[in-house]
Amino acid sequence: MINPNKANLKHILKDELPEKIFCDTNFFVSSILRYEIQKHNVCQEFIKKIIEKRVLVCFNTVVYYEVYIAFLNNVLERAKRSKKLHITQPEVLEPYLKVVASDYERFITLLKGLWLMEFKVSDINIFNCIAKAQVEHRLHIADAFHLGTMLFTGENNLVSFDKHDFGNIPNINLWCEYD
Repeated sequence: MINPNKANLKHILKDELPEKIFCDTNFFVSSILRYEIQKHNVCQEFIKKIIEKRVLVCFNTVVYYEVYIAFLNNVLERAKRSKKLHITQPEVLEPYLKVVASDYERFITLLKGLWLMEFKVSDINIFNCIAKAQVEHRLHIADAFHLGTMLFTGENNLVSFDKHDFGNIPNINLWCEYD
């Protein structure tokens, strides 16, 4: 029996795809970075599937900011450097930023290969949905931006590996399962 108070978990590679799907930042990051190789490979397969089926990939502009931060944090972590290096010693960042720029270029190339609908968070009505999502579901700000944008557009399919936050949101199809 499906619990109406939880998201409906979907399997990325096995379930039938909808016409439109929202993507959380962690999906894009996992598609580019290979720090979790199984997740990376599944993301690559899922991307092939959504291109083949011409699924409309939706996201909001917050993703660009979050992807950059994730790439920077990843390269600093791999180099065993503090994530606060950009604040404490910005002059030391230069060699790391070249790697981040390369990863970011791969992200932009990925986006160019998808059928996209990008939402700019410049409408007060979108903002109101974001604020409501943050309060009602106790989400971090970036997660509230993603869910609020979905609520604003009336869509309910989300690709995200963040079961902790999105798994408890009723009436959404959470595309996160891949094992």
